[in-house]
Amino acid sequence: MIYIINGWFCETSIMNYEFCFFLSSLVM
Repeated sequence: MIYIINGWFCETSIMNYEFCFFLSSLVM
């Protein structure tokens, strides 16, 4: 399953979730 966090496409993998969250926090 794929979802979006603040415009970032992420997978259900916990590593990808953490990575996308980190990227989105940098953009903010």
